[in-house]
Parts: sequence; structure tokens; C-alpha cells
Amino acid sequence: VERGFRGLWRRVTGSCEWLFGAVSVMVGLAVLAPVPLVQFMTFGYLLEAGGRVARTGRLRAGFIGVRTAARLGGVVLGAFLVMLPLRAVSSMWVSAQLIDPGGAAARGWKRALAVLTVLVAVHIAVACSRGGRLRYFFWPFNGIWLIRRLRRGGYYAEALDAVWDFVASLRLPYYFWLGLRGFAGSFLWLAVPVTLLAVGRKVPPVGFVGGLLLAVVVLYVPFLQTHFAVENHFRELFNLRAVRAYFRRAPVAFALTLLATLLFAVPLYLLRIEMIPREAAWLAEAFGGPQTGGA
Repeated sequence: VERGFRGLWRRVTGSCEWLFGAVSVMVGLAVLAPVPLVQFMTFGYLLEAGGRVARTGRLRAGFIGVRTAARLGGVVLGAFLVMLPLRAVSSMWVSAQLIDPGGAAARGWKRALAVLTVLVAVHIAVACSRGGRLRYFFWPFNGIWLIRRLRRGGYYAEALDAVWDFVASLRLPYYFWLGLRGFAGSFLWLAVPVTLLAVGRKVPPVGFVGGLLLAVVVLYVPFLQTHFAVENHFRELFNLRAVRAYFRRAPVAFALTLLATLLFAVPLYLLRIEMIPREAAWLAEAFGGPQTGGA
């Protein structure tokens, strides 16, 4: 009975960790996508995910590094929760400073903020040194573990190797190179239709032609990108014959895949929606855009 309970507990916790990692991947990609240069890595990750699904035929294969993302997400979430008291004390110090600048209350809250900042920073560092699991951020005796581990010796070399192995497992150069080539090929496909659409703001017939071309190109580009990720050759981004052959074999699967691709992209854009500042709202009105928000 005890073994069965332990097995059930491991499956439940493992499933929760996997789901948390999947959410962390989605949020992480949405946060990193607008960052210059880093966006090539995020694009390369998405290409690799699509390529693995196409090679294996299993949707689960597309969730790359979910366990790693769960660990990183746990570190971010744990650090954020641990810092909440620090933010509260900082707010009290600011309020006291506004009410009585340089007063006893303001000085007291300032000293408390300095001490708490040091304690929180040390606690986060020790929790990360122990492995960065979410539960370690709420365990107050991590320092005892660290002292015992340092006494045994070899901790520095072990930690350095672990950090190096972790960074190497991310395969950042590979994703960057894959994303850069995928971006270059996609740009070549979209350059003409997008240029015609831009010209169409002054010459509507040209914009109409650009819209038609864009509608056709958008149908091919996602599958060309996936084919490129499978073969890992730049020329495959322009292999229309292969994509048409795949489409003739499974047209319904192609339609469902395109629909799923567009649907899964929605959360990434929802996380990037921001309200237009009130001071800049006149810009949206001047250019004929929406006045309530933007992406």
C-alpha cells in the first residue's frame, strides 16, 4: 500500500511539474520574443518543437525542456514570492519618507529595508545553490544545509560543473542559428507581399495584390518552416514540391495543423498586449488607430 501511495504521489507531482513547466515555457517565450537577438533563439525553439512533432508524430515531443523550464519558472516564482515582504517594507519606507522626510519612522523603515534586502538576497542565493526547487524558497534552514555541504568539500567544483551542464543543455547557439536561418527564409517569402501592402496605403490596387499574395504565402510558410526544421537545410525553406506532396497525403491534417498553429500563437500575443499611455493616446487618433490599447 505504501509503495502504491508513493507511486501515485510521484505521478501526481510529476504531472503538476510538467504542467507548470509547459506554462513556464509559454510565458518565457512571450517575454523573450520581443528581446533583440534573443528572439532568434525563441524562434529557433519553436522551429525545433515543430520539427520534432513532424519527425515523431507525437505532440508531446514538441514540449522541449519542460522539466528545465519548470525549474527556472520555480526559481522566478519563488524569488518573486520571497520578495513580497521586501516590497511591502519598501512601500512603508516610501510612505514614511513622504509624510515625514528624514523623520524617525522613515529612518527606521530604511534600516529595516536594508537589513531585509540583505537577508532576502542571501536566502534566494542559498535556495538557488541548493537546486532552485520551489520548496527551498520557503524552507528557512537552507543555510544549515549549505554549511554542512561546504564542510564535506568539493562543492565549488560540483556547482560549477552543474551550472555548466545546465547552460550547455539549453543549446542556445543551436536554437539561435536555427532561428536566424528560419527568419531569413521567412523574410524572403514575406518581403514582396508586405512591401506591396505598404505601398497599397497610397495605391490601393497594389495593396489588394499584396493582400492576395500574402494570403497565399501564409498558407505555405508555416509548413515550409516545419520542413526546414526537420531537414535542417536552408534550401528546404523553398521546397514547395515537398510541402505540396505532404498536403496531398493528408489535407485535413494540414488544415487542422494550421488552425492549431494560429490558436497556439494567440496566448503569446495576449501576453504582449499593453495599454497605450494616456499621454500618447493622441498618436493613435492621429494615425487612425485604436485609442484603447495596442500590442
